Amino acid sequence: MQTIKILIFTVFVASGLESAAQTNVVIGANTSTPNGVNVSVGYQANAFNPPPPATNPVYNTFIGGLAGFGFQSGAENTYIGYVSGNYSPASDNDKNTALGSGSFQASIGDANIGIGVNTASRITGSNNIYIGTGTGSNITGNSNVILGGYLNPGGSLNNTTVLGDGVGNTRVYIHSNGYTGIGIGFSIPQNRLEINATGAVSGTTGLRFRNFTNSNFNTSVTTGAKRVLSVNAAGDVILVDDMVGTGGGTGIANACTTANFITKSSGSSGNLTCTSIYDDGAGHVGFGFGATPNTAVNVSINGSSATYGGTYNVSDKKFKTDVKSIDNALSKILQLEGKTYNWKKSEYKNINFSDDLQYGLIAQDVQKVIPSLVLKSDNGDLAMNYIGLIPILIEALKDQQSQIEDLKSQLSDSFQKQNQDLIALENTKIISVSPNPSNELISVSMNIEKSVANAKLMVYDLKGAVLSSLNINERDNNITKTLQKDNFGKGVYIVSLVVNGKSIDSKKIIFN
Repeated sequence: MQTIKILIFTVFVASGLESAAQTNVVIGANTSTPNGVNVSVGYQANAFNPPPPATNPVYNTFIGGLAGFGFQSGAENTYIGYVSGNYSPASDNDKNTALGSGSFQASIGDANIGIGVNTASRITGSNNIYIGTGTGSNITGNSNVILGGYLNPGGSLNNTTVLGDGVGNTRVYIHSNGYTGIGIGFSIPQNRLEINATGAVSGTTGLRFRNFTNSNFNTSVTTGAKRVLSVNAAGDVILVDDMVGTGGGTGIANACTTANFITKSSGSSGNLTCTSIYDDGAGHVGFGFGATPNTAVNVSINGSSATYGGTYNVSDKKFKTDVKSIDNALSKILQLEGKTYNWKKSEYKNINFSDDLQYGLIAQDVQKVIPSLVLKSDNGDLAMNYIGLIPILIEALKDQQSQIEDLKSQLSDSFQKQNQDLIALENTKIISVSPNPSNELISVSMNIEKSVANAKLMVYDLKGAVLSSLNINERDNNITKTLQKDNFGKGVYIVSLVVNGKSIDSKKIIFN
């Protein structure tokens, strides 16, 4: 079966000689138009619901199903596309051009251009251009250009140009906000040109000059200012005058010309000079030098050097004078107290303190004992020279060792006098305790020489209280006595062999 389509063309032509002379061209089923000079093509194009408009639309073109449906008043408009230009309010809409299904719906204004599906709908304003699917909805304002799919800055805009990427993201924004500013990568610039570094290629600001070489500069200039671009704290690009030369400016007139030394500002005038920081670009860095440091090491600090093997401080005798011994070193060390602490990171964020638990000294405490090890900065902060403590610790250790040796000598002499009878008992001792630990019994084996007058096996708790005292009458090697858990209970104890009233050997035992 074949389907036969019938297209009915209805043309109303009224005589041009009549006082209300009007000419309309209407093509399409159910298409109607009020009196006027209009072209309506498509199903219900320029149709309207009663009552008809009070002012006749004239010189309009409506092409597409429901194009201009409910259009009330206006002249010289062109709406092409399904439901384009429909439901326009009663106020005049003149000289608008809409191309695309659903474009310029329920909108008010003159001389607007909307191209794209559902473009420039529900807008108010004149002299606007909206291009892109779903672009320019619900915008109020005049003389705007919005290009890019699904791009809807919204709100009230005037004299603004917005370029998108086709999926709703703003890429360029030119805004008449007093600056006539251009924003790249974000909306509403605050200056003539702003670039959003967020989202730029990693490690870059988003601004690049291609093929930017020395040939771009007029290096032959010998008078007048040579200038460089920099940025201020707000990120604004500024011009720095008089980089080299003597002309005109009050900016940078000199520079550091010593190889491998870093440049610094030499004063309020902005002139440049060399710092005491050296970097040859080959892994050798120096601090505090007026001339080239020792490049045999990786890092040189005026007074010390660091390599992969360690850190070295200058200590050659030829550099030193007024060398003296350290007196009362142990006394000084005993007045110091080591501490653990954490840094106040939240209060001093600019210092970049560690989160880790710290071990060290309090500078104020050290200042009272060894003030030369504490440095006070210009703002009153105190710093510690921990390396300077090392020689004091060495001498304190030597002082302590001398005291220990003297004490050992004194104790040895006293022991010889008080324990002469025990010194000869070389074989009298506890041989073993086993099993240890034990759940039930522990055997204690011992040797007791025949010359011993009396001997006891004593058991103490860890507080020194006597729990058991057992006389040993045997005199022989490998004498064994048994200790039972029931007599002591679970715990740790000390078993001691006491000979002639003096303890000469002790062992720890454990009952589980």
